[in-house]
Amino acid sequence: MGCNVHDWMSVVVDTPFYAVTNLQGIVTFEHLPADDFKLVVWHPQLKMSDNQQVKPVHFPSANTMTITLQADFDSIPSQQSLDEFEFLEGY
Repeated sequence: MGCNVHDWMSVVVDTPFYAVTNLQGIVTFEHLPADDFKLVVWHPQLKMSDNQQVKPVHFPSANTMTITLQADFDSIPSQQSLDEFEFLEGY
């Protein structure tokens, strides 16, 4: 899925287990099946391979899991001029 206004924005997941962090950067998963998982933290500005950090995890876990992302981030991409959106003229 991509954004028709901001070319650099897109989201694609191949799992039913996904979430977006809250303003404090926290995600809570409940009722996950017992299994081995690959936890992927993705951000468009993350300076890592494929803009993501990957960690293997196993559930169920009796403890709360805290994962701290320590990585460099790119600056926010600059917006392109409105010339690219000539189809909006007259609206």
